[in-house]
Amino acid sequence: MKRDTNINKPAQGIVPIYYYPKVMSMINLIIVLWFVTAYDVQASVIARGLCGKTRLADIKWELSDDGVLSLNGIGMMSDFDYGTAPWVNYKLQIQYVNMDDRITSVGDFAFFECYQLKNVYCSDSLIRIGKNSFSSCWNLQSLNLPNSLIEIGAEALFDCRKIKNMNIPLSVETIGEYAFWGLDTIKHLYVPASVHTIGENALPHVPIIVDSNNPSYKSIDDILYSKDGDTLFYCALTKQGCVSIPDGVRYISDNAFALCKWIEAIVLPSSTLSIGAYAFDECISLRSVEFPDSVMVLESSSFSGCTNLKDIKLGINLREISPKAFDYCSSINNIEVNIDNTHFASIDGSLYTKGGDTLVVCRKNAVELSIPTSCKKLAYHSVAYCTNLERIVIPASVTEISENTFLQCSRLTEIYIENMKPKSTYYTLNRGINMPPCRIYVPKGTKKQYIKRGLNRWGEIIEYNENNIRKVVKSDGTVVQQTAY
Repeated sequence: MKRDTNINKPAQGIVPIYYYPKVMSMINLIIVLWFVTAYDVQASVIARGLCGKTRLADIKWELSDDGVLSLNGIGMMSDFDYGTAPWVNYKLQIQYVNMDDRITSVGDFAFFECYQLKNVYCSDSLIRIGKNSFSSCWNLQSLNLPNSLIEIGAEALFDCRKIKNMNIPLSVETIGEYAFWGLDTIKHLYVPASVHTIGENALPHVPIIVDSNNPSYKSIDDILYSKDGDTLFYCALTKQGCVSIPDGVRYISDNAFALCKWIEAIVLPSSTLSIGAYAFDECISLRSVEFPDSVMVLESSSFSGCTNLKDIKLGINLREISPKAFDYCSSINNIEVNIDNTHFASIDGSLYTKGGDTLVVCRKNAVELSIPTSCKKLAYHSVAYCTNLERIVIPASVTEISENTFLQCSRLTEIYIENMKPKSTYYTLNRGINMPPCRIYVPKGTKKQYIKRGLNRWGEIIEYNENNIRKVVKSDGTVVQQTAY
């Protein structure tokens, strides 16, 4: 009988480790070394120091080469100014912050512009987060706010654009101005009953839900109001279509509807008194606004960037309007004012002071503009951002052209000036940087005087022969009067 030579031999291709004791010893050594490396090798400290507010309750800090900043101690952290935090030279290496649970405050500007900071563990004893403490931490994703927190300082989390979830603890009483500005990636924000002070532009433009027991604020349809309904503070960016503001609202706050790109119409109640700066900035779908007679003030840039806004009707009680109120509103064809308004008047679709002595806001879609002979002054910014304007006639009655009057009038290439005596204020004919030079027409015999005044810095000075160069053009383009040059 043939002997089976495979008895007690392993199957081909399978080699048990116990046949090779030396190999087994080597593998065991590798495993042991791996565990030693994993558990015994620690990150190296690259910087350390103190950051407590008092020596009696100091706080020690250490930054390791893995990007972890550890804070250990008792009490309040020091407040800093811009660029004076003790770890400022390492701020681009900080990725994580861990705080001892006995620390009670985060100092002003503590982690300002720590662009690589991703996660922060806040102390469970934290009472205050100082101003600008985490401002412009663009990569910050996680930050736990403890239930001990009472104050969130101004711009504390300004422009922390990657935070997607944010809860305001039930203990918070004060939120400083611009504290959460720019956190528009979060889905909504709940304001608890404890909050009694919210600073200017403190909250992001997301749906706001206010606890019904809050004594200072309330929310209606994702819009934040004062409890008495007197002031409208914020509107969510998700708002669409027509927005009717309820009766009783008197003040529209700065930036209230800024960047609400899907709002098409605004209906203001008869109680409205003023509209704040940048209140409707870049509401690019906004086509119409009904200004009740109650409106008295339009602040700077209140409707700037509303590129589809065409017709403006201002009421009888308007007494203050910024020349920048309608900057970048390139479609405005007509600005109409109640005839009984004692402060302003409409002349050929543009806004003037009563009697026509000062141009305040030009109709922004004008191609040609002829200033009336009643006008003495072109106010600051009055013709700015008229990006379609090609030609303007300035009568002899105008003795003052204010700074930045023609700012960013990118197509303006012909300016006709009738005044025989150039004024020093004409030197401020500012049109903006990198714009084509103008042809500036002046009365015969005055060229040298205008050059002496420096007007030639804006373009070529050309003398004309006629005393009357009037060309009056209506807002619809109809030429009412024209004289040869």
